[in-house]
Amino acid sequence: MWAYESNKEHVAEANLAATEQNAKTYDAGQHDVEKLVRSWADSRGHAVDSDWTKFYVHAGQDEYAHGRDRTLSTLRADR
Repeated sequence: MWAYESNKEHVAEANLAATEQNAKTYDAGQHDVEKLVRSWADSRGHAVDSDWTKFYVHAGQDEYAHGRDRTLSTLRADR
């Protein structure tokens, strides 16, 4: 029984560390999408805070989140 409980603790610790790292990379990715879209819009004469730019920032972030979620779901360890 001790080995089982010990293993559960190690798995829980690993899951927590992975979740924290995943959150950091997710936030970084969202910021990268925002910077990319704002830069692109600015280079083409659109205001970086215009409704047009904000729409594409949010659309890009949604697509980024969707892609990450699908990938993480596909690569889950329990599959």
